[in-house]
Amino acid sequence: MTTREGRFSDDRLYYRVWDAQAPRATLVLAHGYGEHSGRYEHVGGALANAGFTTWAMDHFGHGQSAGDDRGSIGSLAGAVADLDDCVDVATADPASPPPVFLLGHSMGGLIATAYAEEHQDRLKALVLSGPAVAVNPMLEALQDLDEIPEVSLAPFVSRDPDVVKDYENDPLNYLGPMPRSMIKAMSEITGVRDRLSTITLPVLVMHGDADALVSPQASQDIAATVASKDVTLKLWPGLFHEIYNEPEQAAVIAETISWLEAHLA
Repeated sequence: MTTREGRFSDDRLYYRVWDAQAPRATLVLAHGYGEHSGRYEHVGGALANAGFTTWAMDHFGHGQSAGDDRGSIGSLAGAVADLDDCVDVATADPASPPPVFLLGHSMGGLIATAYAEEHQDRLKALVLSGPAVAVNPMLEALQDLDEIPEVSLAPFVSRDPDVVKDYENDPLNYLGPMPRSMIKAMSEITGVRDRLSTITLPVLVMHGDADALVSPQASQDIAATVASKDVTLKLWPGLFHEIYNEPEQAAVIAETISWLEAHLA
């Protein structure tokens, strides 16, 4: 496994790639709110070692990508278009063979779901981790405030204190108040939920059942609503929001790889 990095979309967007030595497929990974692709080093490496060349970009306003309004993707439509550009770059790369899988975590799960609703013809299957597709009354309340408070997400991402500390100290993470433009983008969840029944490709949706940031009901709703005849719902007992960063991460990654391998044909 080797790694590389670069930029696309007129240098607006940063990406990193974990190259498989003997690639069998390509996976595009969409990270969550406030974080960046580098937090998935262990995931991308494991996927590449299993034969899945893995691409992950930093969303607009996140990590090493452009965007003056840090922590904001700008709009959901813009994020979906950026993800489509990333798929374009990945599929044009000779080291990234078909089929193409899409994995989205949290906000990235929302973007990935919206992407699948528009572009599922480009994908072999969809994997979701704690997808933020549940309507959140707190976001609606924040829109009405004159000043948006700064709320730390760190204690809720993982039960591993080292992960929490790293999250708080990572200079590429955005830890400030949620930008209003981001709150507006997240308000489009209802439209994404309304279109879930258009998804017919295979779906794996996983969630920690102790997730305090995104209700596990979001994943249950997806599993119950998509039109796909191949849906797997996995609720992980006791796990917090970032299931790939919990003490049980090895089992979560193994479950992901096993499911992907079963859907290669």
